[in-house]
Amino acid sequence: MNSVTNHIIKVEETPGTWGYKADGSRWFSDQKQYDYSGKYSQAVVEQLGRNFITKHSVALGNIDLSKLTLETGKKDGGSGRVNYFLIWKGEARTVHLDPPTETCSEDLDKNAPALYLNDNGVPCIKVYESTEQPSLSVAFTNGGQLINFSNELEGPIARARMR
Repeated sequence: MNSVTNHIIKVEETPGTWGYKADGSRWFSDQKQYDYSGKYSQAVVEQLGRNFITKHSVALGNIDLSKLTLETGKKDGGSGRVNYFLIWKGEARTVHLDPPTETCSEDLDKNAPALYLNDNGVPCIKVYESTEQPSLSVAFTNGGQLINFSNELEGPIARARMR
């Protein structure tokens, strides 16, 4: 949830849990059953995605998909288990990070510009700008069941100052 706009930014299935029994064997929580009935082609799922975004505009925000570029994909898990992925991408933007992000690691290139050593002698670098591409992604099964939704149109870019 974006606390500023009150829009939903991510919905996904909570992964199952597992553990070990006293005898050393594993136990698993019940797994969600997905609809893989194969009722829908990728073209129909694209329309489902558009309808989902339009129908839920109060919760997701007023999103103009005509201003975004659609990329599609699918994953065929065999036995008719097909997932379709829809990713609408906006124009990449340079954002000023305030405060800057800092990375400290022995693995950093020792010849990188602006590299410095922190108080522990570990190489660090600060990044003041980043190029980020806003995106909105939705995934459905071939049975039309929503698997996940992620709206980064307001995500990292909303938390940084545009330049």
